[in-house]
Amino acid sequence: MGYIEAIERMKQPERKPKAVKKPWLKAWQDLARLTYGIEREDARLGPVLEALNQCDLAFYADSWTAFEVAVAEVKAAVKGGKE
Repeated sequence: MGYIEAIERMKQPERKPKAVKKPWLKAWQDLARLTYGIEREDARLGPVLEALNQCDLAFYADSWTAFEVAVAEVKAAVKGGKE
């Protein structure tokens, strides 16, 4: 592209990025914080990993609804094992 084309492009209104409809990154970060510290000896590990696997499947299917359901399962698994 020549400099004239570049100058012409600068005159065009700037395109704003589209709003994210599904905040995947924040949701995964929240899950990481929620599950931090659960180790091999922890009785919650199995149920938490199963629920995280459901989150993973929902993510790859691009199903935000299924992901939210799976997140609720992760939260229940984390909370359920605490005394």
